[in-house]
Amino acid sequence: MARRITRTVITRPYNWYHDTFKPWLEKWLRRTVYTGMAGILAYVGFVTITQPKSMVYTANAEPLVVTEVKVVDHYIKDVPPIMKAIATCESQGKQYKKDGSVVTGKVNPGDKGKWQINEGVWGAQAKKLGYDIHTEKGNEAMAMWIFEHKGSVPWRASSDCWNK
Repeated sequence: MARRITRTVITRPYNWYHDTFKPWLEKWLRRTVYTGMAGILAYVGFVTITQPKSMVYTANAEPLVVTEVKVVDHYIKDVPPIMKAIATCESQGKQYKKDGSVVTGKVNPGDKGKWQINEGVWGAQAKKLGYDIHTEKGNEAMAMWIFEHKGSVPWRASSDCWNK
């Protein structure tokens, strides 16, 4: 006798607080606290809220096949002042040398680019995120990811220069 397979579909109504506002607020607090601007509420006026349709989750959904990966450079315009100072101290704000090669660390040649991202420490994560730290956009995007998740701690070796 054949066994009947049932599919379970769970629908959850859209919740503005949990689906839109809370993730935005957590991201905003991380960025403002790390840059020392916790008291500034200027971003509040720029929030736009869109309400998507309710989400549907299915237990037996078809697998998603990724055919193309694009690096999203939404961080480019949002570089905090402290990160600009870090880049200046780490590499004089330059991704490439005069001969066109990527700037490498003087103390550790594994440090690459404008933000001197260590390839041994962050290389695997950068690849996982789709960032190439040897390009200016990829180096910047990875630096912003590190800053968003770890703050300025990974650049503490140069803090005497940028933490004035």
